[in-house]
Amino acid sequence: LLGACKIIPQEYAFLNCVSIDIESKVTKSEMNNIWARRLLGEIKGMPLDNIVILRGSEKWVEDYDSISLKKNENFPDILRVSGVYLITGGLGGIGFEIGKYLASKVKAKLVLIGRSSIPAKNEWKRLKEIDDEFTVQKIERIKTLESMGSEVLALSADVSNYDQMQFAVDQARKQFGGIDGVIHAAGIAGGGVIQLKTPVDAEKVLTPKVVGARVLEKTLSDQPLDFFILCSSTLAIIPLVGQIDYCAANSFLDAFASYYQFRYKTFTVSINWDAWSEIGMAVDMTQITDSKKKMIRPLTKKFSHPLISGIVQE
Repeated sequence: LLGACKIIPQEYAFLNCVSIDIESKVTKSEMNNIWARRLLGEIKGMPLDNIVILRGSEKWVEDYDSISLKKNENFPDILRVSGVYLITGGLGGIGFEIGKYLASKVKAKLVLIGRSSIPAKNEWKRLKEIDDEFTVQKIERIKTLESMGSEVLALSADVSNYDQMQFAVDQARKQFGGIDGVIHAAGIAGGGVIQLKTPVDAEKVLTPKVVGARVLEKTLSDQPLDFFILCSSTLAIIPLVGQIDYCAANSFLDAFASYYQFRYKTFTVSINWDAWSEIGMAVDMTQITDSKKKMIRPLTKKFSHPLISGIVQE
């Protein structure tokens, strides 16, 4: 809902949207009298705040502040030497970079979850015969992590499928004994205005982040974790036209972080990444675009934005 509240007014100039959160323990009489007047006053107010929380006589709105972070060359105390870390989207751009950091700093044992399968190691000698550049890229990434001193367990599983993820977690426990931390980096890029978007299109974007986070919670509910990191996006904070599903998915992760920490007392943080300049979904989209240029006639226009990039087909 927060994604919709932020994006709808951008795509439909004549519509205003606001999410108003009120106290859960409100009697019917209070709703009909006091709260009805407060809600009407809030809705009629201009300009509207996208997100409003009403508690007693107070009104809370979302705001942000800037802080300065000092560079720290040492690895955080929360990381364990030879710790076991599960990364969804582990062989994607961002997941791989996080894996490299963990390998270089603490020689981590990495459990990398991805949707596509990886050929068995005894087949890697025939790497030149594999006619799939993305598969070759993933194999090379595994080799890189292993050359940095990490043990790598790459598993094929849909992060939104409970049975597949439970099997993957069981495999990780069998090989490494347990899981110390989780980085949820799986995701699919959004794109497309509301008017042309179908529920199926939106579900593809929502599922890996939203359902994936809940599946991870369920499969790891009996496993005490040192941390749970969620890879969110600045698009949850600075919404853009054409990103209603992606904004919604990442807004969910931001809220899920608070929920998970409160419930499990595990250090949990949602990181709102901007687009990475050399790796990640934005770059992958550009590479896919470039590879398809030969097949698309000059009716295709390339566009760029500080946060997103892609193509528009006339």
